[in-house]
Amino acid sequence: MGRPRSFDEREVVQRACRIFLNGYNATSVDDLVIGLNLHRGSIYKAFGSKRGLFLAALRLQADTVLADAVATHPACGD
Repeated sequence: MGRPRSFDEREVVQRACRIFLNGYNATSVDDLVIGLNLHRGSIYKAFGSKRGLFLAALRLQADTVLADAVATHPACGD
């Protein structure tokens, strides 16, 4: 059994969204380590890979956009 995470995963994904604005290929794992202030191992343990973190960021953005659309246009939720 490992140590509990010392970071909020949702907050990390939100911050990763801003880092990935430069593009997936233009963002290195080192950029993420520095920008998220996390160890490389913590990123891999939580998300599996840079791609896993990127997909989590995409999901968060899609969920946010859809939630905003439903809130703005309630008929979208039907």
